[in-house]
Amino acid sequence: MSAPYRDADGVACPRCERAMLPDERGDLACLDGCGTWLAREVVVELVGGLAFAALAAPTSWAEPLGRAPCPSCGDGLDEVIAALADGALVCGRCERHGVWIVRGDRTSFAAAFSPPPTREETLEQRVVALERRVAALERLLDH
Repeated sequence: MSAPYRDADGVACPRCERAMLPDERGDLACLDGCGTWLAREVVVELVGGLAFAALAAPTSWAEPLGRAPCPSCGDGLDEVIAALADGALVCGRCERHGVWIVRGDRTSFAAAFSPPPTREETLEQRVVALERRVAALERLLDH
């Protein structure tokens, strides 16, 4: 997949308004570490189109995002907060253009919003883990 903002030098951070530049994956990262902007197509690839449309659960118990502007169109971002085991992931969502992840990245976003694995995926993961264990045990026995 191509990076949506590969040539987007100088796009302003929604928080500090300093420049954001593409990171190694092509996501726009604030140079001051405020957060990361994921283009809509990246978000849909990570969590699916239905999940992207459902990202709209504002709450008041975490650091507020305020009405930060979308880096693409300038409209205010809708605040979305996901509860995580070690805190909260605060995001701003523009339905047309993407998601701003406050002090986060693609990995933290996917972990917070990806649907749980299906039963088949879980079974496949267990089989792979068991195969690794068997291979490790066989290596031990060979020595």
